[in-house]
Amino acid sequence: MLLKQQIATHLVYKIMSKIEDKFNETLRVVGAYDLEPMSFVDENGNNSGYNVDFIYRVGEELEVNIDLDLMNWSQAIDSFKNGNYDMIIGVGNNAVIQDWVICSHSILSEEFTVFYNNTEDFMFNDLYNSKIAMQDDSVFKFLIENYYKFDAELIYYPSVSEAMFSLNSNQNDYVVAPRTVGNILINKNSYKNISDSNLIIYNAQYCIGVKPDNDELVNKINEVIVNLNEESKEIEMPEFDFHVGTKRYNGKKLKLADDEVLVIEGIHCLNDKLTSR
Repeated sequence: MLLKQQIATHLVYKIMSKIEDKFNETLRVVGAYDLEPMSFVDENGNNSGYNVDFIYRVGEELEVNIDLDLMNWSQAIDSFKNGNYDMIIGVGNNAVIQDWVICSHSILSEEFTVFYNNTEDFMFNDLYNSKIAMQDDSVFKFLIENYYKFDAELIYYPSVSEAMFSLNSNQNDYVVAPRTVGNILINKNSYKNISDSNLIIYNAQYCIGVKPDNDELVNKINEVIVNLNEESKEIEMPEFDFHVGTKRYNGKKLKLADDEVLVIEGIHCLNDKLTSR
């Protein structure tokens, strides 16, 4: 009996060793905690979002472990610059003209818009001689300081959520932020006096950022992005369970043929209580 246990233990050890050998490298990744739906911490304390899912997929394709931390964006930038992380998610394409990061191919696009206090009318000219809040080191910060040259007082915050709070509490006149992110924060925090101006002032392309001296890693990431775009792989499709208010998987698989296209429709106006999880 003891011999059988020893043999079984040895076999398990060999199997686990092979698994560990396959992923014997770990890449540390950092991102923002409040950029829902791109990267955020959900109500259960789990890292979630498009960028989060994608970076784990990149890890699988590169056969490396991903150690991901989410924090406010200012902390994420500083930690990456200080060499604490190998990659940073949620970097805008303006970073390609900065010296602290190299950008991968684009993985996501997002419109930047102006959010305002809806107790007053909004016109574009109102931005001049006003107080505009935004996330520090955002995609738009570099452009507004170096190209747009707004004659306005620019107030920077460590995160989008703090910038939106400043507008709700009348500390600032406007917020420039990613459109989807801003509207989600408005709904989650019940900011009834804040509205989306529907003025699209910039379309940002988000990427994965790596250290400037790591061309090899960014080339590998770009290869993964290209392959994922070109290949049609079988995936498991979730369904939304309205009884429990969350998605579930039932084994339904989907794979596109060469002569098929994917059409995605957004479902609007679902009950918030049903979709909160």
